[in-house]
Parts: sequence; structure tokens; C-alpha cells
Amino acid sequence: MKKLLRASGLVCSLLFTACSPEPQGRERTSLPTRQPSASFYPISLAGRELPTSQLIYVPIYSHLALPGAEARTLELSATLSIRNTDPSQRIVLLSVAYYDTSGALVQEYLAESFALAPMASTEVVVAQQDRRGGAGANFVVQWGAEAAVSAPLVEAVMAGTMGNYSFAFARPGRVIQRPSSLPASPG
Repeated sequence: MKKLLRASGLVCSLLFTACSPEPQGRERTSLPTRQPSASFYPISLAGRELPTSQLIYVPIYSHLALPGAEARTLELSATLSIRNTDPSQRIVLLSVAYYDTSGALVQEYLAESFALAPMASTEVVVAQQDRRGGAGANFVVQWGAEAAVSAPLVEAVMAGTMGNYSFAFARPGRVIQRPSSLPASPG
């Protein structure tokens, strides 16, 4: 009975209605998805050190296999959300790299470092029709800070539609490396 309740709760949390479809074509959105602003802006790190830093791995599912006799898949869009949770200090995004199922780099979304203001957020969107990453795709986000800060919240939300139903689920990022200090890159 508990398993049935747990399963039905999961299904209910994944089903949403009234979802608008993705645009047709192979859309590739890059970071920044919005114009630089007072809360998200390019920053030069020349001569600076970032004593607080992490690499965060975030799983991405471009599609899921559907049960049944025929090989069918549910294509999903993915939104990588990066949120600065510190109320008083900025963080610096150094790299947002997208890898495919085989571990090959698909795209680096940052051409330069970007500062993310206290409590601000940004995102990267992988379109529903973009299957470059495959079912085992992932992002690796490298961030740092000039002072001690609370770690950012980095997660992905995948969503897709099938008939009149929409599906959505989130996967949290996981710290895979905590470098002691990152030297500033030129520029």
C-alpha cells in the first residue's frame, strides 16, 4: 500500500496540464539567456584569487525511453538553474559546460566570467528538440567567490509533453570537486 501511495504521488507530481509546446527546430540557447544587468554581468578576474570555489555536476535527461513493445522516447527540454543563495556576497560563474552521454564536451556556455549578485539567478535552456546530449547528458558548473559565501543552488528541471499530459522533474547538482583556491584567469 505504501509503495502504491508513493508511486501515485510521484506520478501526480510529474503530471501537469496546460503546458505550451516548445518551438519547432533545433534551438540552442546560450548563457546568458538575458542581457547583462546589475545582477548578472561580465567580470574581469585579472590578479584576483577565488578562495571559495566548487565544481558542480548536474544530470540532464534529453529524452527518456517509454515502456512498450516499440522503441519510443519522450523528448524533454531542460533548464539549468543557477541561484546565488548568499544574501550579501556575489559569486562568479567561471564555466558552464554541457557534456553528452559519452562524456564529450558539447558546448561551453561562458566565453568569459560572469558575476551573479546576491540572491540573483540565471539559467541555461536546452530545447526539447536538442538531442545533442542524449539521455546521459550533464552540465558541469564551476563557480567561485572572493569571500566565504553560502553555496549556490544549482539544479536542472526537465519537462516534456505526451498527448494532453506534461511531465516535469528536477535533479539537484552534486559537488564533485572543491578546489582550495582558483587563480584568476586573464581577462
